[in-house]
Amino acid sequence: MPTSFFLEMWRPEGYTFFGCGESLVVGKGDVLTVTRGGKAARWRGNLLAQLRGVLATRRAPRWPGLPPFFGGFVGYVAYDAARAIERLPVRAVDDLALPEVYLMET
Repeated sequence: MPTSFFLEMWRPEGYTFFGCGESLVVGKGDVLTVTRGGKAARWRGNLLAQLRGVLATRRAPRWPGLPPFFGGFVGYVAYDAARAIERLPVRAVDDLALPEVYLMET
């Protein structure tokens, strides 16, 4: 699974970031998997609660003069992750089987 990214911030003072991830956080259904250094750990339960726990262990400092983002997590939390918060009707077939959470840590 590739762990590289391109992130562009469109503003007058805009920044462009290219990078690759050291670790990978992937969540689907009630399973969250964190891979670091080739070793994977899995948690079961509420997807967003598990994600909150993983993210709480990592905080990037803010340093004056640096862009607002200079490292941390890059990726997405899909709309379907809302099912971890509330009951929503399932109206579509999950034919792509994409993760609901996909984050790379730079």
